[in-house]
Amino acid sequence: MSGKEQDIRWEQRFSNYSKALAQLQKYMDKGNLSGLEQQGLIEELLSDKRED
Repeated sequence: MSGKEQDIRWEQRFSNYSKALAQLQKYMDKGNLSGLEQQGLIEELLSDKRED
């Protein structure tokens, strides 16, 4: 893998991490989440990771 390809992958991963962190913060600002909401949030964050 060339240096440029590695740079692009790093940028994509960092972008995905930033999006996931922003999404997590949005839900945490909401306050107490029910068990079902917590499970949904975890599943959503894990599915975003799988797309990488």
